[in-house]
Amino acid sequence: MTAPLLKLLYAGGYISQAQAEELGTQVQAQSVSAYTAVIASGVISAETLADFLSNQLKVRRIRLENHPYEKFCRQLNITNLALRYQAVPVEVKDEWLVLAAGDPSVPQLREDFQFATGLHIELVLCHADELQIALRSLRHQHTKKDNSKQQLESQIREEESTYESSLSRNDSHPVSQYLNQILHEAWQQKASDIHFEPYEFTYRIRMRLNGILITTHAPPHNISRRLASRIKVLAELNIAERRLPQDGRIKFTTEDKTDIDLRVSVLPAHWGEKIVIRLLNIKEQMLDIEQLGFTPYQIDLFQQSIHQPQGIILITGPTGSGKTVTLYSALNELNNDEKNISTVEDPVEISLSGINQIQVNEKIGLNFSQVLRAMLRQDPDIMMVGEIRDKETATIAMRAAQTGHLVFSTLHTNSAQATFVRLQQMGFESYLLNAAIRLIVAQRLVRRLCPLCKQPATEPPAMPSQFNTDTVLFKANPKGCHACIGGYQGRIGIFEMLVPFHENHIHESDNSHTRDNLYSQDNLNTRHRLYPGYHPYPNHNNQAVSLPETSYTLWQDGIHKVEQGLTSLEELCRVLESPESYQKDKR
Repeated sequence: MTAPLLKLLYAGGYISQAQAEELGTQVQAQSVSAYTAVIASGVISAETLADFLSNQLKVRRIRLENHPYEKFCRQLNITNLALRYQAVPVEVKDEWLVLAAGDPSVPQLREDFQFATGLHIELVLCHADELQIALRSLRHQHTKKDNSKQQLESQIREEESTYESSLSRNDSHPVSQYLNQILHEAWQQKASDIHFEPYEFTYRIRMRLNGILITTHAPPHNISRRLASRIKVLAELNIAERRLPQDGRIKFTTEDKTDIDLRVSVLPAHWGEKIVIRLLNIKEQMLDIEQLGFTPYQIDLFQQSIHQPQGIILITGPTGSGKTVTLYSALNELNNDEKNISTVEDPVEISLSGINQIQVNEKIGLNFSQVLRAMLRQDPDIMMVGEIRDKETATIAMRAAQTGHLVFSTLHTNSAQATFVRLQQMGFESYLLNAAIRLIVAQRLVRRLCPLCKQPATEPPAMPSQFNTDTVLFKANPKGCHACIGGYQGRIGIFEMLVPFHENHIHESDNSHTRDNLYSQDNLNTRHRLYPGYHPYPNHNNQAVSLPETSYTLWQDGIHKVEQGLTSLEELCRVLESPESYQKDKR
């Protein structure tokens, strides 16, 4: 009778000496826990046992229903530990993990979980029936994952010499099932990209969650060619070509019957083909201008700019900064039966009903400039060019913007001001840029703090001297909660807007979106109240008015969202280069 539980029950008079010794023998012979042996013997009911242990050990009782124990096991990687100790995680709060067990007296229970998670452990009691349901669910998921991996390894060993046999579209094949499992997992976790990376002795699969790459799978390294072949078949690529890059698309149906588009990029690497799959989450994309993260003034300026009858609107930023969603949100706002809207893209990322979308095809010579020329003969009102890549495309877009068309496009520049420099480097004069451009929006995406578990910054980081330091700032909870990943939940945009004006453009229409309305005294008062120092009047030299020292820059917009508790200063510094003044402040 060495188990603490049996000693407690004997001391409490719930079992006799003989019963205790018999149960102790079962524990040794059958390699089961004392808790399992006691429940199975029926010498004491589960309810009575729970009440006794709660009073004896001074721990509270809880119900397991509605607790996301499966998610916590997955995030903390403690499924094996939970099954071994018959204890499940039910809550992560601050630096504490709440652990529900049928028998909290098990030796090393607290210590092993604390060592595995790095968290302090609070033990609570749960009913035996609820615990068994939870453990069965965990065991099923764990067994399913292990069986899938074992089946995959076995299949690879059996067919290594004829790996092309895995190319069938039969979804019952282990490689197909494994790929489907990865795609479903990526969809459920709202991943934007999946990376398949072969190395000499390992194979790594990572997902980009909230803009950060996280390793999610490490299958056998010899799966590389099979998985690559399966993906290439689905994307209708040449499976025999392993020397050149290839691009393709896959139409994938999720478990809830949602159709999503997958964009596939295959790149030959030293140890095999590296593949990146981008999930074009059509159903979840927020195509509402109000949801992008604009401030009230930015919404006002953006709305009035996109409702102009002609000109060009440029969205700038690095890859993955959310430019496409901003573009589509503007087109979605303008989409009606009175407008002929056409786009040229590479590729078409989000399908919108009522908009004519054309995909370029460089293989047959169908490039941006060729499509644009043809599009101008199609009586367009609004045109969207996925990206200005060369001077020829830029020239056609600028000409269209000055001949009665509203044009949208993107550039890869770091700021709104840098967009002018880039276009001038292409050979465009300043007067032409000021005449054609209606608005330049530079943007980035930062992770949004989880509203359920974000924490006040007890030691606020150094703040630039020109910003408010009295506001209570928040930081991410590194352990996260059931609703987030590492303290962040989704992303939000930060923006910088630049409006170059020519005096001849001040009175272009007499509707509610006129320049006079844009610069009414009421609107200006509102803008100055929200953004002190911002002065968007046109100057006399036909130059862009938004200057770094006076405009509401990306950094300032980011600080504004930090002060609102929408993101953290650490996240802002991760995405943006700090201004020079901030660097001086930190020194």
